[in-house]
Amino acid sequence: MIKLDHLTLVVSDYAASRDWYSGCFGLRVTFEHPAARVAGLKDDGGVELILEQRDLARRERDCVLTFQCDSVHDKHLELTARG
Repeated sequence: MIKLDHLTLVVSDYAASRDWYSGCFGLRVTFEHPAARVAGLKDDGGVELILEQRDLARRERDCVLTFQCDSVHDKHLELTARG
């Protein structure tokens, strides 16, 4: 069986993105290299999300991430309340 190990997202601010994914979805920071502007976070299933900051023109959508949660409605209300 093949399993997804990690996914790299190019972001405009790796630290803000790290804080958002850990704060909103509970991903655990597994490594960080500020000089390289990169951080890694893992979910409970062991899949790692690598956030790499690069100065690129903003695109409408590069990737769609889908997370499982107990209640999409409850998570939506929580995230909406946070702004």
